[in-house]
Amino acid sequence: MKYIFTLITLFTLTFSYSQAYQTYTMHFVQVEGDLNAFEEREKLMQKVAQDAVDRGDISFWAFLKRYTGTGYGTTTENQSNYLWVQSNSDISAVMSDKNSWWGGGNIKRVLSEDEFKRAQELNKKFKRVKTTNIILEDQVSIVLGLGSVIQFNFAQAANPNKFIQDNIEKWKPFFQENMPKMGMLNWGVARMISPQGANWPNVSTWDMFDSIESLMKYRVGYPEMANVNPDGPAYNPTFWASRDIFEPIIFAFKEE
Repeated sequence: MKYIFTLITLFTLTFSYSQAYQTYTMHFVQVEGDLNAFEEREKLMQKVAQDAVDRGDISFWAFLKRYTGTGYGTTTENQSNYLWVQSNSDISAVMSDKNSWWGGGNIKRVLSEDEFKRAQELNKKFKRVKTTNIILEDQVSIVLGLGSVIQFNFAQAANPNKFIQDNIEKWKPFFQENMPKMGMLNWGVARMISPQGANWPNVSTWDMFDSIESLMKYRVGYPEMANVNPDGPAYNPTFWASRDIFEPIIFAFKEE
């Protein structure tokens, strides 16, 4: 529970709406083999990520697992089952060599000799068969507190600038008023920086809830939502390309 609470804290730092937008990367990965070994290795890697945060190379790092609980389904073939989220102050920091904190001998420098050997042993028990990396810039968000599941939504808006402005002017006030009774604790909108093109989304949103039940009720919809933006279809996405649900496992961030 402490992990989830602290993850919300770092999401607050990263996704909060401000004049200095945060830029963040999402690394989706499909892992095969011993998943327990993979998760154990990532808990060792958290120490290396925390070192990168403490050194000011990144703002935060989080490791999440795709939600596959009862009533929702399982990970399908060719689908990512894990996700890393990493935040930086701006695009220059993302492109810096310091952003690749897992290289350059940092693992061996940070981990003890036994931990380093254990990480090498664990590496042999799984393989990463597919990765997808994207870069986004936060545009607006609301954070109220603790959540246990988060949904990331990706779409191609006909007019991304109007989509973002619409969310700021119409959806933000709605969520500010209604999030507590919906069990929603974190919401935001981002612009896709990379990759870009006809086959890629250009906007993303996220919704964090206190439970999977609250999230599913949100997907079904509330009557009040129909009145928020009746003109939205003119430039809103006609459909969401994906709406993936993840659970936080572990993270690295700087405590103030």
